[in-house]
This record gives sequence, C-alpha cells and structure tokens, in this order.
Amino acid sequence: MIGSHHRISGAIVAPLRHRARGLAALLALFVVLGVTSLAAAAAIGRGGGVEPFAATFEARAVGDPEAASCPALGPGGLKTEARYRGTMTVDGDEFTLNFTLEALVDRSVGLGAAEGRWQLTDPGTSDIVARGQVIGVVEGLDPAHLELIGLLMGQVDPPEPDLPAQTLLGNVAVSITDGTHLTGAVGDPQGMPSNGLLLPAVRC
Repeated sequence: MIGSHHRISGAIVAPLRHRARGLAALLALFVVLGVTSLAAAAAIGRGGGVEPFAATFEARAVGDPEAASCPALGPGGLKTEARYRGTMTVDGDEFTLNFTLEALVDRSVGLGAAEGRWQLTDPGTSDIVARGQVIGVVEGLDPAHLELIGLLMGQVDPPEPDLPAQTLLGNVAVSITDGTHLTGAVGDPQGMPSNGLLLPAVRC
C-alpha cells in the first residue's frame, strides 16, 4: 500500500511540476515582450538641449472638407475647414498625425491665411507624444489646391521622464491637393541646415 501511495503521489506531482514550469516560461515570455514593447516606444529628439528638427508628413481628409463664402475677405472670399489623418516621419520613426486646418482665402487675388492644430501619437501605444499649432500664409486661386508657408510650433514630450519637455519651432511648407490630400515638411528633411529646432521648455 505504501509503494502504491508513492506511485500515486508521483503521478500527481509530476504533471503539477510540468505545469509550473510551463507557467514560469509563459510568465518570462510576457516579461520579455513587455520589455521589448517599452524599448520599441518611439521618441522625438534626444532631450539633451537645443537640437535641429526636420520631418515630413502626409495625410488624407477625414470626411469632406467644409467651405463657406466669406465676403468680408473680398469678392472671392472663402473659408475652408478640414480634418486630416496620416503620418509624420521624424528620424525614420513614423507617428500618427491628426491635423486640423482652417483657411481664409480671397480667390480673386489667390492669397489668404491659415491656422490649425496638430497632434502626434505613438502608433504602438496610442500615447500622445507631441501637440501644437500651425499658422501661415496660403496661396492659390482654387481652395482645393493651396500652398501654405508658415510656422509650426508646439510641445514635444521628452524621451525620458526625468528630462524636461521640449518646445518645437519650425518653418513648415504644406501642399493641399484635391482638397483631401495634404503633404508637407518641417525644417529641411534633406539634412541641409535646418529651419526647425527643439529646445528644452525651461526657464533660465
């Protein structure tokens, strides 16, 4: 009977040990995946002082752009509003871009002004990593095809939590085609002397 008892105990303990080893291996895998996920989180800039900034972006309109007559601007006065969603590429890293733009244009002279807001999120975590505004001069006789030259500004979260946030300032060029396709660049994405920069948002 005693030998039989040991055989039964061994039959029960062996699968439990095997299951415990399996759970431990699975837990280790989750830890590795979690660390990998954290390491893969994209960041903008080094966060170690003033540094150049350059980026390119492309987005498509979300829904139909809105347009309304605005005679106060002139004989061809028009106000347009649109929301765009796409990507911005910074140092090879892609971020999800949400962009809203309102333009006031007098089509009789092909000139106007535009302002908007933008937001970048990490596509891997959906965390907001940067946000800000844009303002500029627009040219174009057709509101569906506009060129904007202006300034993009905002705040960028630091790559490490113990570093200060960064202020982003950059010359921006934006092209709108067919009223629904938006492309552009901040600074100089070709690596020439940049007109965009990041600097720590601190008081001296």
